[in-house]
Amino acid sequence: MNDAPNPPDQTPEPLYLGVEAPASHGREIGLRAGDLVTAVNGIPVHGTEDNFRDRFGKDHARACALNVLRGERGFIVLAAHPDLGRLVPVTPTAAQLRDIARNVTGRLYPNRMVNWEVYRNRAGQYDLQPLTPSLLALVAAPLWLVQMRLWAALAMLVGVVVIAIPAGAIMAAIIYGLASIYVWRAGPAMFRADRRAAGLKPHAVIAAANERGAHRGFAELDPRARFVYEPPAQTAGSEDIAPPLDAAGTPAS
Repeated sequence: MNDAPNPPDQTPEPLYLGVEAPASHGREIGLRAGDLVTAVNGIPVHGTEDNFRDRFGKDHARACALNVLRGERGFIVLAAHPDLGRLVPVTPTAAQLRDIARNVTGRLYPNRMVNWEVYRNRAGQYDLQPLTPSLLALVAAPLWLVQMRLWAALAMLVGVVVIAIPAGAIMAAIIYGLASIYVWRAGPAMFRADRRAAGLKPHAVIAAANERGAHRGFAELDPRARFVYEPPAQTAGSEDIAPPLDAAGTPAS
């Protein structure tokens, strides 16, 4: 009879990739030091940077959707390439494993998603825009400007076209076309400048297939935030109004 003790469990502990110092592209897609990359396109990473880089294709030029854990909250973001900064293998804690399991998404298809840039103020209000230029901005610039609530830019566009009308319909159409191209190209920068002027600051980047998905994804990351154009809740008294939030997303005292 063999009385030797059973060998210890040799199952390796799961390893994920922690963001130690985000580089330019990492900061561009909203990553922060301390974030944990847990999956690529919904498939778990194995804790080595080589494995991570291989997910981006032979030339490391295929965009991928990253599952990221920040604190106990998970979100998805698209990365154009794997050069995100200094990544280190991390053995998750038991609490992190529970959070990762709670935020599992299943297989993701990055070609069906775009990154959405989220701006937020200290009161917990936010707004967002897609980082991919909108075709609507090119084919119907005034409608896009109304949709994005860029009133100053809309007034400027209308003013330029009105000034060109005395020169003839053809000249006015040319001016309108050139202005539409400018709005299409400069739209994201115009949005940023407008929202910064309104007191909102860059807060996160969320990948989603559409605006509804972006709102849902940001609600997972920051559940206390509310859309800046959301109608105020009907309350019986001021005591029912939620307190403002500080920069960390917690109620201000």
